[in-house]
Amino acid sequence: DLALSVKAGDTAVTYRGGIGYGLDILQVSQINNVRSENTLILYRGRKSTETNAYGYEVAVGSDNRMTDQSYAGNMSIPDGGYVLSAHGTMVKLLEDAYCRGAVSIFDRLNMRVSVITTPETNLYDIEQTLLSFEQKTEEAKKKFRNLDYQSLDSLIGSMKQSVQEAKDGFRDADYDKAVSKLSSVSEQQENLTYALIETHPVENRAVWYRSNEKSDAEVEATVRKLKELNVNAVYLETWYNGRFIGYSDNDLILHAAANGNYDALDGFVRICHENGIEVHAWVENFFIGTVEAQEQANTKLAEHFKGRWLKDQNGADTFFYSASNTHFIFMNPFEEEVQQFLLDFYGEILNKYDVDGIHLDYIRFPEKNGNATFGYNDNIVKAWQAENKTQVHPASLTSGQLMNSWNKFRQEIINGFVRRVFELVRKQRPSAWLSAAVYPDIPGIKNSIFQDCANWVENGYMDELFSMSYSGDTKYVYENASKFVSLSGNKCFYSTGLMAFGDSLETALGNQMSEVRRAGSDGVAIFSLANITPSHYYTPVKAGAFRSASTQVNRLNETVSVQTEYLIDKMDTVFIPFGAIDPEDASAIRSMLESVKTDAQIFSADENDFKAKIRYCSQTVESLQKTVDYVSDVLSGNARNAFRKDLTDLIHWLTVLSSRMEFRQ
Repeated sequence: DLALSVKAGDTAVTYRGGIGYGLDILQVSQINNVRSENTLILYRGRKSTETNAYGYEVAVGSDNRMTDQSYAGNMSIPDGGYVLSAHGTMVKLLEDAYCRGAVSIFDRLNMRVSVITTPETNLYDIEQTLLSFEQKTEEAKKKFRNLDYQSLDSLIGSMKQSVQEAKDGFRDADYDKAVSKLSSVSEQQENLTYALIETHPVENRAVWYRSNEKSDAEVEATVRKLKELNVNAVYLETWYNGRFIGYSDNDLILHAAANGNYDALDGFVRICHENGIEVHAWVENFFIGTVEAQEQANTKLAEHFKGRWLKDQNGADTFFYSASNTHFIFMNPFEEEVQQFLLDFYGEILNKYDVDGIHLDYIRFPEKNGNATFGYNDNIVKAWQAENKTQVHPASLTSGQLMNSWNKFRQEIINGFVRRVFELVRKQRPSAWLSAAVYPDIPGIKNSIFQDCANWVENGYMDELFSMSYSGDTKYVYENASKFVSLSGNKCFYSTGLMAFGDSLETALGNQMSEVRRAGSDGVAIFSLANITPSHYYTPVKAGAFRSASTQVNRLNETVSVQTEYLIDKMDTVFIPFGAIDPEDASAIRSMLESVKTDAQIFSADENDFKAKIRYCSQTVESLQKTVDYVSDVLSGNARNAFRKDLTDLIHWLTVLSSRMEFRQ
C-alpha cells in the first residue's frame, strides 16, 4: 500500500544495518497442487492446505500480511488470503523470510512471492511475541511450574523498555536508536524463549554419538562438551558398518578405521565414568554396512556371510538406499550362526568393557525395496512352510490368514533374538541395561520391517525404549511420545528420540524437549551430539531443558533423594510464595518428604541384591502414596495437579525399576 502511494517529491529515509529493511523473493512451484519434494506451493480459495506434517507453512491474510507459521501441516487458509507451503530445500528459505506482519505480495505472472520487512514490521512482531511471553509467564505461574520468575519478570521488563525506546526512536526519526533497540530486543527474545522451559533434576538425558577420537585427550574434550550440556548418558556407536571401535578377539570383527589404533570404547567408558556419565554400547546388529564400503575397506565379515545376506521377495540380497546410491547389507537374522556370532560379540563387550548397557539399533528387517519386503531366504521360507504345513510360497501372498502368519513369523525372528540378548545381559552382567531405538510408527512397522517393540515390553526384555520421533513439528512429537508412554506403561522406561539435524529449527528442539516431558516421557535422546555446536542447537539444549544438572530416573535411592529435595525446594520457591499451601500443611508435607529423603540417603544394598532393592521400592512407594493422598486432600486445582505430578513421577520411576529388577531375578 505504501509503495503505491509514493509520488515524486516525497521524502524517503533509508537505513542500512542489521535489523531493518529486507526483501526475500521466493519462487512458487504451483498453486493448489500436491506438495512434493523441495517445492513451495501456494494454497488459496479452500479451507485448508490438506498437507502432511513434513513441511513448513506460513499464512498470509487478506491484507497481504503474514500472520502465522506452522509445522503441523493442513494449515487453515485465511479468508481472502493464502498459505505458502514449503517442503525440503524450500523450508529454510521460507523460514528465513517469515516475519509476523511482513508484507507478502504474490506475482501470479512470474509465480513469485516477494516478502517485504521494515523496522516497523519487526517492531510489530516483537510486540506480539512479548505479549505472548507475558501470557506464557502468567500461565506458568498459574500452573506452578518451577521457573526463575524473578529473572523472567526482569527480562520482560527490560524488553518492554527497549521496545518503548524503539518506538520513541521512530517517533523522533532517530532510526539508529530505534533499530539498535529492536536488535537488542531480538537477542533477548531467544533468552526468554528458553527460560520459559522447565529444567528437571531427574530425567534421562542422552545423546547418540559416533566417535572418531584417537586419544584420551580427544575423548576428554568430547566429555567436557557432554558435561557442559548436562547430558548424563551417551549412546556410543560401537558396532557399525561391520567394525568395532574397541578390539575383539574375533578375526571377523575389525577395528574401526576412524579411531586409528586407539581403543575408543575403553577411553569413553573410563573418562565418562570419571565424570558421572553412563556409556551404552550402541550396536547395529544384523546391519553391517554397505556393499560399497565393505569392498573399499576389504573387510572379512560380509564375505564370510556371503550367500546368507537377507533377501527380498524379488531375490535382491541388499537394500538399495537411493539417497546415497548404496546397497545396505543385512545378515540373515534367522541363521543360528549369525545370532550366535552377535551374542558372543555382545558377551565379549560386556566382559571386557564396563559399559552400562547394550543399545540395539536396526533391530529389525530392512525397509522395503520399493514394495518388496525382506525375509525370503530359503531357510526362512521352508521353516515357515513347515510350521504352517503348507507348500504355498509366501511371495505369492498379499493378504489373508497365511499372510498374517508370514508377517508374524518374521516378527518372531527378531523377537527371539531380542529375548536372547536380554538373557545374555541378565546372566552375564545383571546390572547392565538393555535398550533399543525403534521406528515411531508403532502399528505400521510390525508388517513392514517386522519390528514388534510391544512384544519386547510385554515380555520384559526391554529396560528402556527409545522412539526415533524425528520431526520439526512439536505437535507430532508430543503425540508420538504419548503413544510410546502408553506402550511402555510401568514395564520399562521410555525416552523420546529428537532430531538435531536437517532443517529442524532450534526453537522446535527446545520446545520438544519440554513437551515430551509433559507427555510423560522419562527423558530424551538427541540425534546427534556431533550436530550440537556453539552455533547450532547448543542454545536450546543448554539454555532450555538441560540448563541445570540432572540425575537419571533409574538410580534408585539417589533418584528418590534428588526428587524429594527438589519438591522441598519447590515448596519454598513456588507453592508457598504463590499462596498454594498454608504454613501448617507445608510443614506436614515437608516432614513426609524429609522422611523419605532420609531413608533414601541411608539405604544401601549390593549391586545385584535385587530383593533388597525391590523391597526398598515397595516401601518408598507406599510412603510416597501417603504424601500423594495428603496433598490431594489439602491442595486444589493446578497446585494439586502440579504437586501430584512430581510425586507420581517418582512413584512411576520406582515402579518401573522394581519391575525391571523382578525380570532379572
